[in-house]
Amino acid sequence: MIAISFTLYTAALHFSHGHFQIESFAIIVVCIAAALFTQFFKLSDEFNPKLWSWLLVFNSLLFFTHHGILYSQNEEALALILNLRNLSLVLSGVLLFQKLDKQVSVFAIGALACVYAISKYSVITASPNPSIDVNYVMRAGTDGFLSGHNPYSLAYSNSMSEAYGYQTTFSYLPSLLYLTAPFRLLGLDPRVLLWLSELFIALGIFKIAHSQLKNFKHAALPALLFLSAPVNWFLLEQAWSDTLMIAVILWGWIFIQDRKTLTGAVVLALAAGIKQYALFLCIFVALDAYKTLSRKQFIRALSLSASTLALLILPFWIIDSSAFTQSIFGLFQNMPLRLDSMSFTTIAAKFMNPESVPDLAKHSWFLLILFALSYFIGKTWISRSFAFLSLTFLLGSHAFCNQHHLLATMTLIMGTTQLKKNESERPLKSIPWLPLGVFIFLVSRLFILFGFQPYVTDVVLYADQAQQASQGLRAYRDFFYPYPPLSLPLIYLPQWLGAEEFFSYRNIFNKVFFLIDLLMTYFTVRVAKKHFKFSEPMIFSLLCLLSVMGLLQGHLIYDRIDLGVSFFNFSLFAMSVNSAAFGFRALVSNAGVLFKFIPFFPAVFLSLLQNSKEKKPQLFMKQSLFLIPALIVIAMLENSSHPGIYKYLFEHGERGIQIESVWATPYMIQEVWSSKSSVGIDTVFGGQHLKDEMISGVVLLLSKTLGFLILGLFGVYLLIKKPKPSIDLYLLTPLSVLLIFLSTQRVLSPQFFIWLMPFLAISIVCFRNKRMLGLTLALYGLTYIGFDLGYWEFTKFNPFFVHVVALRNVVLVALLFTTLKLLNHKISSIV
Repeated sequence: MIAISFTLYTAALHFSHGHFQIESFAIIVVCIAAALFTQFFKLSDEFNPKLWSWLLVFNSLLFFTHHGILYSQNEEALALILNLRNLSLVLSGVLLFQKLDKQVSVFAIGALACVYAISKYSVITASPNPSIDVNYVMRAGTDGFLSGHNPYSLAYSNSMSEAYGYQTTFSYLPSLLYLTAPFRLLGLDPRVLLWLSELFIALGIFKIAHSQLKNFKHAALPALLFLSAPVNWFLLEQAWSDTLMIAVILWGWIFIQDRKTLTGAVVLALAAGIKQYALFLCIFVALDAYKTLSRKQFIRALSLSASTLALLILPFWIIDSSAFTQSIFGLFQNMPLRLDSMSFTTIAAKFMNPESVPDLAKHSWFLLILFALSYFIGKTWISRSFAFLSLTFLLGSHAFCNQHHLLATMTLIMGTTQLKKNESERPLKSIPWLPLGVFIFLVSRLFILFGFQPYVTDVVLYADQAQQASQGLRAYRDFFYPYPPLSLPLIYLPQWLGAEEFFSYRNIFNKVFFLIDLLMTYFTVRVAKKHFKFSEPMIFSLLCLLSVMGLLQGHLIYDRIDLGVSFFNFSLFAMSVNSAAFGFRALVSNAGVLFKFIPFFPAVFLSLLQNSKEKKPQLFMKQSLFLIPALIVIAMLENSSHPGIYKYLFEHGERGIQIESVWATPYMIQEVWSSKSSVGIDTVFGGQHLKDEMISGVVLLLSKTLGFLILGLFGVYLLIKKPKPSIDLYLLTPLSVLLIFLSTQRVLSPQFFIWLMPFLAISIVCFRNKRMLGLTLALYGLTYIGFDLGYWEFTKFNPFFVHVVALRNVVLVALLFTTLKLLNHKISSIV
């Protein structure tokens, strides 16, 4: 009942935006009555995972009908939200299957949570300046506070508030200032704090549910249901702070439940200083704590909480008590009746003279009566808080989307605390894992193919080069081309197929690489099934991983040629697993070098692994054959039909430190934090690089050489260990080589992570390595945020995006060490 009540409650808010509609109000009243009924009679919900999963799908369908965002100014960010809502429908549908492999469940749940988190953060980008008074006041008040002014004494002017007949003031308690100030100092929208609050509410709900149900997937469903409510996107856009208040109160109670009493006391004090009615909720938590703590513990906690709250509030009251009192209480006392409030007051005003309708919630005696009544209606802090606020809002004159969303959230928390296992549930006997996985993969790739528009793309350059070639000009000799010659046919192909302008060129180019992607995925699945003995649920997990990684590389995967590099790398791995002849492997390696150099490195190390017991001269002679024929071809082209090929190919050696690389991270962070630092950026070789004159000569030299030295040491390690080749080592060795290359090279672009996708997907599923899974999702998720959502802001040293990319690089290095540790463990178990 509680899950249905929450879903219907938030659906009513989604379509009404919290303004009075008789149909929506009727649904809300029924949901509140149902929740109060279950609490008064202590009715527990028997957990039905299939019902909760269907409600997730229902919420996704609601979001399909209407995204709810009102003030969108960034069409690209809005398009991202719309694309991700489609993916949420697919992933929530996966969770309908009760008998899911544990690894599949963890992946689907994590992916869905990431989809919700990313799409909600995109709301802030899509709607940077919503025309609502609370957003304006929160920003202006915090900025004034950081400038040394008293936000309660400042004058605010906002057309929305003035249109409703009241003067805008900073009507929040001081805790909101303390919590939003760090975000404003970093140059971030204060709604980032509200976004984090929503995630913490979900985490708190998960923790409560897990303590009740003892099952990861089942516990995740209430948390995901909270995140999936379609009205949440609108709520975040509007900058209402009720989610922050309930998040802090919830975690204060959780800390007390976990016997971290003093921490909980401080957190509750912080919560009580956010909004006016938060104090009542904190008192209910304290009354609950009184029953579980000893008298001494309770007095210590209460004293700490009261003194902390006093320290938060008193400075502002002392500076200007009248301004503080007027801002906190006067605004609500003087605010006129709202006839669009979702309350019984609105109904009364329709049958009476509005001026004669009393606003009972403005009277302290009325609130105290409701407080006492709520204590007897409910049995826990959350049920009493829900009873108090629901009666206050329904009988007051100001109950809009934020207040009712708060009640809906409390409904879900309240029900989650009373969940019990369904002992009679029966798992599904048969699930079509392979068709389901293929379906999810194809849907994800079709999203990329048709849903992602050009963004910082190389396709413009490719189209121009193909156009010049069609006029009889030659690459290298007549126009700039930075890649080896075997990639040229793919660049020219759309022109040969009749592309006449950029968009038709890009359309064909994307479809060509879509076919390459399908082919490589087929071989990935085939190798996983044949050599790693993947079952159908494991193949399902593999396809889901590839789907998510592809979506998070969406703007890049079909707009660059790096998918071809990945194809060559994986082909070399597959040939090693299949014990292909040396000559065939050398042929593919040279073809890869002629495509984009990189496949040479996996080819060499796979060969070292395969032939480590050979004599060194013979071994080194073999390795040279992976490269020399390609260099001979390049030399022949230089001296015959394509002079200039040396110039453009060896220009890569002149590149400096790219701003997204691990090497650049300290400089980028220093630029953000140090007032004296001045890091310049040059746009050269099609990328953004730190100016060489700003970099120490030693650092610049190391950035060009250290990576190759580490690769050499890794080769020496394999030669010393001489492990017996196995499919696990064939998988982990090229993955390690690529991770070393990406972590240590001075040039790092987000499309390079396409090279890792098949190796990471197989490794995660094969070894069931949760750390590798978490790091992989973080790597691609942070790359998506840093590139797709904020690349140009990153180049302007926006603190948030600089730290996102820095964290991405830390995750990249952590993934490297995780892989090397796993590889060493496999080698040690063999040697």
